[in-house]
Amino acid sequence: MTTAARPADQTKRNQAEFWNARQASASDEKQLVAVMYDLARSTAAKAAGRDPNHPVWRELAELLHGWSVDTQRALSSRDAQ
Repeated sequence: MTTAARPADQTKRNQAEFWNARQASASDEKQLVAVMYDLARSTAAKAAGRDPNHPVWRELAELLHGWSVDTQRALSSRDAQ
């Protein structure tokens, strides 16, 4: 006997299919970054609910800031050589 998928499981599958399709349709790396940024914001919004000061927003901001600082430093040291 096959059991019906629980609604939560189906929702997760639908979301995975949606994001996988968006990633696959990105025609270049820049578009892929846009998709991943949208995914990160969507994930944070779901975690935060209606709370604009939920810690998940700070976590995402710190992650993006850290990447930006690291990349800027790497570019500066490469340009200095």
